[in-house]
Amino acid sequence: MALAAAAAASAACGREQAAHRSESAAAVPPVEAATDDTSCRKTGRWQLCSVHDRLESAGLSPVERDSVRQPFLTMPGAAYAVGGGELQVYLYPDSLARQRDLADFDTARVQSAQPADSAAQPADSAAQPRPQATLITSNNLAAILLSDSETQIERVQLALTAGLPDR
Repeated sequence: MALAAAAAASAACGREQAAHRSESAAAVPPVEAATDDTSCRKTGRWQLCSVHDRLESAGLSPVERDSVRQPFLTMPGAAYAVGGGELQVYLYPDSLARQRDLADFDTARVQSAQPADSAAQPADSAAQPRPQATLITSNNLAAILLSDSETQIERVQLALTAGLPDR
């Protein structure tokens, strides 16, 4: 009889612990799966990391270069080698700031990227033909793609205009 009472008490204790565990589990919200890259916050606006991720996802294999400046833009830019072309990325606080900065934009004035701290181009660079400049805009992003490849221009345009980065 004492053995039966001990078994019943043990079973009751086990049910209480199981009930307690299920209540605890219900009280704790599920944890999202951890990602490898936590440095690119999801804000819904373009950041350099989201541009890089989007280009990677499109299979364009961007290679980061030095920062760049265009004399007619107020924001400094980041340059990427993309295939045989160059992508200059300019990020603004919001789309209105980008629109104001590009109000008088003239693609004929776009030149190959110069690192922000570099000296003038070599004398023989003037003889080289300049690649076609393509302006790409999306929300707070303005990008200038310097490439003569119509296929590459289309791929980069699609990658950067296929919607905003995740929120």
